[in-house]
Amino acid sequence: MDTSFLFLGTGGSLGTPAIGCACKSCTSSSPQDKRLRTSALVEIDGKKLLIDASPDIRHISLCYNITSVDALLITHGHEDHIGGMNDLRPYYTLREYTPLPLFTSEHAYQIIHRRFSYAIDRFLPHFLPTTEGELSFAGVQITYFSYHQLDMPVTGYRIGPIAYITDIKEYPTSIFSHLQNLDTLVLGVIHEKGAPMHFSLAEALAFIEKVSPKRTFFTHISHDIDRESFSRKLPPNVEIAYDGLKLTWPAHSLNK
Repeated sequence: MDTSFLFLGTGGSLGTPAIGCACKSCTSSSPQDKRLRTSALVEIDGKKLLIDASPDIRHISLCYNITSVDALLITHGHEDHIGGMNDLRPYYTLREYTPLPLFTSEHAYQIIHRRFSYAIDRFLPHFLPTTEGELSFAGVQITYFSYHQLDMPVTGYRIGPIAYITDIKEYPTSIFSHLQNLDTLVLGVIHEKGAPMHFSLAEALAFIEKVSPKRTFFTHISHDIDRESFSRKLPPNVEIAYDGLKLTWPAHSLNK
């Protein structure tokens, strides 16, 4: 069975278009410049793993006809990554009232618990016991590792041929041991100049050079980047992702 990765949303915390903005991207007619808040769906070995629950997750689920989710992986506790957890309640019902497995750091879980205490029993938490390691869920092998946005710990994930790293600014060098022989890197870049909590383009390109993946897709993109213009600044094998982009790999690619 093939592995697939679906970009459910590729925008920053404001989305694109942003409210009240008349920049080139926000006024673009291109569907690839319309970005919901960042989230993704990995389908591997018959299991659907949702990475983050953005505030747009209800619309996303209806748009892409996502009628089942087997587990939720959380990167961190910022609102644009967990704000849609209330809208995951239908999956609890569709699972015949079986809580949805939730993989998260304890730091992120505490934020989730405070924010969604009324619905927390719909989830079955599995705390990541260390800052980096491996876990197995229903036969799917998942590697996880931590880095930071200022004082906010963030978790990245590697599943089969793909690694998902968003909202990154500072990181330990040990992260690269988990990214060897990587086919596809999904990497967060806010805009060309960067920000105190996000990679700039130069920082992202330096990171990519150290990882040397076969290809890279940028996500968590600010509303002031239009895909056509920004793409001209990128080297070969580096692209800006867009909502609805689906990547696939044959089953034999699951071995690292």
